[in-house]
Amino acid sequence: MMDTDLTHSDRVAHGNLLRDRLRTQGVDVRPIPRLTGATPSDLQWAISEARSPMLFAGLVDAWPAVRNWTPENLAKDHGGKKVTALMGLPTSTTTRRS
Repeated sequence: MMDTDLTHSDRVAHGNLLRDRLRTQGVDVRPIPRLTGATPSDLQWAISEARSPMLFAGLVDAWPAVRNWTPENLAKDHGGKKVTALMGLPTSTTTRRS
């Protein structure tokens, strides 16, 4: 069963189980506010004023990339290209000199 096949109640139960497990390990778990029907100006406000996590449901639904950047289209257009995956990069922008 894929995650997308889960019912809403299954997702809620899974989320509650995960939240409870994290809390028992001392992780502070709080709900993230979800805003539906947000505008780009709402996003700007959240970045500059709210300064807390927030979900903007549907904000990018009209963007062409949502329709065009499917796994199938990416494979068709770029499937033969080689890429280098960079893993374990330093988290600091400071460069060490020998």
